[in-house]
Amino acid sequence: MALPQTERPITEAEMLAILSQDRYSHMEIRDGRWVGGEEPPMTGEEHGAIQAEMMFMLMTYLRKNKLGRIYPADLIYVLSGDDASVRVTRKPDISFVKQENLRTEDSEKPYYRAPDLAVEIVSPSESIEDTRAKINDYLTYGTQQVWVVYPKTKQVEIYIPDATSRTYNADDTISGGDLLPGLNLAVADIFDV
Repeated sequence: MALPQTERPITEAEMLAILSQDRYSHMEIRDGRWVGGEEPPMTGEEHGAIQAEMMFMLMTYLRKNKLGRIYPADLIYVLSGDDASVRVTRKPDISFVKQENLRTEDSEKPYYRAPDLAVEIVSPSESIEDTRAKINDYLTYGTQQVWVVYPKTKQVEIYIPDATSRTYNADDTISGGDLLPGLNLAVADIFDV
């Protein structure tokens, strides 16, 4: 089934109407155009288990340290644009927003900013190009750390705005750096589901 045509620019109201339909709920906007294909990405049980485990570990850390909030994949971040012209949106599998960046009103609306941390768990159907585009968008619009989780290889790559990245293997521990001070997350625990 083809995605409904919308006049350009895509408004917030049009975006929310389309995303409210189950068959399009996975779609995102890039350069003012819908992206994501007609079929939702294949995720599966392993993807869901890793997402739940990471959310639990990050939530436990954040509750103790009161640094901000963690969100699941259903929060829409408008990285570029406004309610009259949405240019770039992303819906990370897991996201974190620092306390000082939390909004105080319009909690039913999309988030018009980048998350401070975006976590993407690579699905079997996701292409390298799609993953790279997500990383680029997050970093371009202000995300401080992007974690890309690879279930097949049991690795996590962390990207930061200075264009560097680091790969963590199963026997490594992820440090939260300045964004998540004191966080020490064993990579093996992420995949021990």
